Amino acid sequence: MEFNLDCPIMFFEEELECESGSVARLFSTECEHMPEGNYTQKYRTRELQASDRQEAIFLISKVAGFDPFVTYLAVNYLDRFISRQEIPKKSWILRLLSISCVSLASKMCKAKCSLSDFQEEGLVFDVRTIRRMELLVLGALKWRMRSVTPFSFINFFLSLSDHDDPSLTADLKARTVETILTTQAEIKFLEFRPSIVAAASLLLVSREVSPSCFASNWDALSGCVHINKERLASCYELLQDVIAIEKHEPASHSLSDGDTPVGVLDLHCSVSESEKSDSGSATSSGGLATLQLYQTVAATKRQRLDDLCSKVAQTSQVHHCPI
Repeated sequence: MEFNLDCPIMFFEEELECESGSVARLFSTECEHMPEGNYTQKYRTRELQASDRQEAIFLISKVAGFDPFVTYLAVNYLDRFISRQEIPKKSWILRLLSISCVSLASKMCKAKCSLSDFQEEGLVFDVRTIRRMELLVLGALKWRMRSVTPFSFINFFLSLSDHDDPSLTADLKARTVETILTTQAEIKFLEFRPSIVAAASLLLVSREVSPSCFASNWDALSGCVHINKERLASCYELLQDVIAIEKHEPASHSLSDGDTPVGVLDLHCSVSESEKSDSGSATSSGGLATLQLYQTVAATKRQRLDDLCSKVAQTSQVHHCPI
């Protein structure tokens, strides 16, 4: 079976016959494809430098810009490796690691990529050196390269929503994919399971695309047996803040325990200047730097991403995740 971010885990034929069991297994294994331990805490305490991670993401995005899904998978490998393996604080090692992660992600996605494309700015790594680093990454990740990411849960969550219009479902999926891609550079999203990021992204998109369906979508997703309702609300609020910064808009209203989906829909977007300041301070300190990072590469990737999302929209249908 060819690797696909929508369906990363290979199953035996008898497991495929029991879709509910396959979905449960997907949820039960997602933590195995996340950074270990207090990875994000190390950035907050500056044991690890957020600027180093941003530099690595910038390089990965530039090298793998032809395919945003390769970029996403490569950064997943990078975070998982660094959380498990200490690396010397030398810029060339981080660059070599980034290149090796792109190389591995390209192979997994069967994307055309030449190692010669990775050489730039006078720092050249020969093929043998890159291969050795690839083996280190493979060993540290225990060869679990078919990563479970937020993309793996989109079809399943869409199947929980009551949408009879295939074109609406296709639009929801395409825009959810795009929203997920914008989350990766923000470190705080690594504190949430991939399924939570997927659910929060779908909720945010559904509120924009089909506001009348938001309440039912919230009930469906938050009521899923595999989803922690409180964690979903927290991730949704963080996502609102990050998207608001990207769009230069005031942060959206928090979805607290006292709120109902209907109440959120009725909320006016007008916010005072003091509230804008408070919302901005509530965003993580890496938020602005993250925005600047993505804006740097956005110009070259936007058209490619739009094309990809268009293809996703054309092929998407309402169905249960084939996992």
